[in-house]
Amino acid sequence: EQGRFLRHLRSYWEVHRHRCARALWEEQQRWIAAGELQIVAARLLRVRVEDDRLALDLRRRGRTHVDTLHAQRLLRATGIDGPLQRGVDPLIDGLMAQELVRAHPLGLGLDVDEHNRVLDVGGSVVPGLFALGALARGLLWETTAIPELRQRAAVVAAAIQ
Repeated sequence: EQGRFLRHLRSYWEVHRHRCARALWEEQQRWIAAGELQIVAARLLRVRVEDDRLALDLRRRGRTHVDTLHAQRLLRATGIDGPLQRGVDPLIDGLMAQELVRAHPLGLGLDVDEHNRVLDVGGSVVPGLFALGALARGLLWETTAIPELRQRAAVVAAAIQ
């Protein structure tokens, strides 16, 4: 039953147990209205770099076919349970296969720099690819609570401006 809960309800649980500050919610709504932010209920299957953009292959909730969404930036803040390894998450598998990510030296998610930019296997920054929260806990262990997430999100925001 726990496995079934994780497969089917975890994303709902995560959304509803973490609250957003009112000012952040209002800013998010402005970004959506301006067409700068799109929220998609989907499973992210693969990320590719095409020219200077990211190609995101995803399966939208309730659908069986795969769509491709092009984006300038990807921020994945859902985390990963356990050490970074192939076979745990299709997105991570694809990024690892393309050598766009590497594990943190202690196995604590992805290796990121001080601005939460993801580092590839050679240690270079991958343009437009950031990680926050549990996925970047190797940078700062306590980075999954709301106050710390806000601080790290501010760092990412400053890096993309």
